[in-house]
Amino acid sequence: MSKPTLKLVEAPVPGGIELDQSFAIPDGLYRLAFHHYQVVSRFNRGSLELWFRVMNFGPHFEKLLCRYYKVSRAGKRSFKASRHSAFVREFIAVFGKRPPAGVRAAEWFRQDVYVEGLVGTVTKGYDQKAIPEGARYSVIRELQRRIEP
Repeated sequence: MSKPTLKLVEAPVPGGIELDQSFAIPDGLYRLAFHHYQVVSRFNRGSLELWFRVMNFGPHFEKLLCRYYKVSRAGKRSFKASRHSAFVREFIAVFGKRPPAGVRAAEWFRQDVYVEGLVGTVTKGYDQKAIPEGARYSVIRELQRRIEP
């Protein structure tokens, strides 16, 4: 009997943009423009992913970064966020009001919203072991405020 052949299949991304998390940019505050969102399961729990493009001119211009939020899934495409969650706190910081229920809250970011976000480099894995230098990547640690385009 022969062994099955495994091959890597990439899932399509909205807008046809290829996602590349294999890079790390310097930590700091960046101007970010909303790109898209996804509600997915990560580590057996719901996760809301808000994807942004870096809008600061320079070598990292238009690179995609993600802000991950822990949420409860409500069906295939919707979610519920606790009223004390990071998503609710940051939504209020950006828009000045509490978010509507479900994906309608994520849709608010589609209105040509630019935000200032704190970017950090992931240096440890889920098991708290150090990630090798070449495998480190950047994520958005916090959305701080809305800024004019």
